[in-house]
Amino acid sequence: MLVPDNDHYFHADGISLEEARVNGKPTVIMYDANVNPFWEEARNLKSQGRFREAREGYRQAWNFNPYDARRRIIGLEWAEILEDLGEHQEADRLRGLVRGLEAAKVNCQTRQENLSSSRQGA
Repeated sequence: MLVPDNDHYFHADGISLEEARVNGKPTVIMYDANVNPFWEEARNLKSQGRFREAREGYRQAWNFNPYDARRRIIGLEWAEILEDLGEHQEADRLRGLVRGLEAAKVNCQTRQENLSSSRQGA
């Protein structure tokens, strides 16, 4: 009998899993130590004041890994860009999606930092 070892598979790829409940429904939250290249590019464009281009980068970063706990931070940064562009209704809609992610009560920043530092030591 073969039994999959998903924990080993994901850990080898720099990902750890946590079961959680969002709005009462079971889900999996993935903490990814890997770089999200779209997020990096979006942040660079934002720092250069290129908000329209950054908006597309944040959209790609948001969709890059829908289970990544960093998605909450990406969403909040994307909402700021939308506000700067005067797209207030879309920014509010996005913040509503982020609130749904926050319902899992995940402290993704600390968990991500721990995973990233343990991956660098490997």
